[in-house]
Amino acid sequence: MWSAEAEIRESRILMPTPRDIELQIEAMREFNTLERLHEIKNPCLLLAASHDKICPETVMEKMHKRIPNSIFRVIEKAGHESPKTRANEVNKIIVDFLKK
Repeated sequence: MWSAEAEIRESRILMPTPRDIELQIEAMREFNTLERLHEIKNPCLLLAASHDKICPETVMEKMHKRIPNSIFRVIEKAGHESPKTRANEVNKIIVDFLKK
């Protein structure tokens, strides 16, 4: 059975190491597909969080402008963990998108 306490414990166990973060940054630098986003033909939901420092709202908005048929939504006063910390709001946005 899911519990918030178990989720917190697990997230602490699975914290990325400094090397994990270094490799992620390296991958982001070397693998840039921004110029190909216009090729996406399926409807897309781009969900940003206004205080996300890992994937900033401005980056998500740039992606939105390049993906035809995309919808851009922002969770205000939330960070990168908004799917956990604001699950009800995030889930509602996703469900509404999928209903269209």
